[in-house]
Amino acid sequence: RKNVAHQAEVMPDGIPALLDDYDRSNEKDLGAEASMSQDSHDVGSSSGAASSIWRFERPDPNCDYRHTDFVELTAPILTMVALPMIFNDCSNCIHDKSDWGLDMVWCNFLASEAKQASGCALIDATPVNHLNWKQALPSKVFYEANREVHRKYRRFWSHFKTFSCVVVEPAVSIPMQGLELGHRLVRKESG
Repeated sequence: RKNVAHQAEVMPDGIPALLDDYDRSNEKDLGAEASMSQDSHDVGSSSGAASSIWRFERPDPNCDYRHTDFVELTAPILTMVALPMIFNDCSNCIHDKSDWGLDMVWCNFLASEAKQASGCALIDATPVNHLNWKQALPSKVFYEANREVHRKYRRFWSHFKTFSCVVVEPAVSIPMQGLELGHRLVRKESG
């Protein structure tokens, strides 16, 4: 991992936030690379959209976590403050037969509600293995839900941006020499 000069703190709502010395010159706009503008994602092919999302969310080996404006619904971790905002305040973000569109707006919606730069972070240090068994085949209902969320919450629509890359320095260093891990004993290599 390369050294990153940013320090992080946890806000009262549990969302990591950068300290005031954050420099936006490091911001990456991956919207063009992902070829998904705020207008095109709601009607594009599902396979193209999925591969763009997976490219964007691929763990960055240089970061422990990244503040971003997009986190997919696969395995989110939500704070107790964020959950009611999504279910109660983001009306019609979740439809009866589809959640499509919610992950395109919830990060910017939460950031706006909390009055902070980013409402989400991708945790690169502990990634989720996203298996695609192609069991949830997109239907007209899914696309219509996505279009409805886009119509209502266009200003919060994700641009697939990474705002920061944060490396968390360990608070404690544990020497591995002589430490028993399961059935293995870690030994210091001579040489």
